Amino acid sequence: MITAVLSLRRARLPAFCVLWFLVILAPTSSIIPLPEIMVTYRLYLAGLAFYLLLVVGIHGLFSYIGAQKGLDPKRVWQAELAVLAGIVLFYGVCTHQHNKVWATEITLWEDTVRKSPGKVRPHYNLGHAYQSDGQAERAKAEYKICVELYNSASFNTRNRVELDCCGRAFTNLGDVYINEKQYKRAIPLLETAREISRHNGKAHSCLGMAYVMTGRLSEGEDELSLALRIEPTDVRAHIGFGILYEKKDMFDEAIGAYTNAVGVDPANGVIHVKLSQLWINHGNAPGKAIRHLQEARELCTDRETLRTINELMESIRLEGAKQGPPEPD
Repeated sequence: MITAVLSLRRARLPAFCVLWFLVILAPTSSIIPLPEIMVTYRLYLAGLAFYLLLVVGIHGLFSYIGAQKGLDPKRVWQAELAVLAGIVLFYGVCTHQHNKVWATEITLWEDTVRKSPGKVRPHYNLGHAYQSDGQAERAKAEYKICVELYNSASFNTRNRVELDCCGRAFTNLGDVYINEKQYKRAIPLLETAREISRHNGKAHSCLGMAYVMTGRLSEGEDELSLALRIEPTDVRAHIGFGILYEKKDMFDEAIGAYTNAVGVDPANGVIHVKLSQLWINHGNAPGKAIRHLQEARELCTDRETLRTINELMESIRLEGAKQGPPEPD
């Protein structure tokens, strides 16, 4: 920068372009600490200096050659225009090819993983993209790479971005195992995620669910309570409390927990089925049970769940035929 300032009088345009580039980059690429060391978008505005210098340089070169060779100015101008058009076309093709990477979240992070295979963040984001797309096995593979990188001797625990991504990867891998009912495999992963970040509400709710499903009810209750303190609308924690209360035969409390879960996530058909079963077996309110079953039937697409819903509705109808019409809501 000092050289550019000293050169302002002798080479005003090149010095100005250098100063433009450095000054624009200063807020994001100097002494101010940022999570990303390098990202391309920081060059969008700063790069204008390079393109200005490139265009002026090409024009000056062709003008000099034309003057030295005594060429027709029109021909020089046409040649200069052809070169500039070729550069624009080249960059246009490169941009078009690069934009294919941004077609989906998956293609974007697959490209990033290829370029940075030793970083946790790309693997975590790719795993999250796979999981959102329903590709559980591929998501698991990426999360497992995050676990391996975290356990490697070269992992830098002071890098907060990488560490946070590790915590989320451990949590999501544990969540996948919970969905597969592999609770004992999920527990150590979720305990590590909890240690990485005590404010990871999802880790607490998933761990609480895993504890409850493996009979560790007291520990499960503690984790679920922590999850709700961090995030009161954590639907998994409310469901976890519903299952916990069912295991303790506290059916009124279970109905309350599932009702809270429905309030947070009214489009969750499985919770409606849970509530209907409790209203049938312990709440003595078939009318409420039918209402939840009707909601669930509109929301669920799983064949097994739909069969359960139809069986429950048929059992309520048969019981009602014996005892008279169900009480109104």
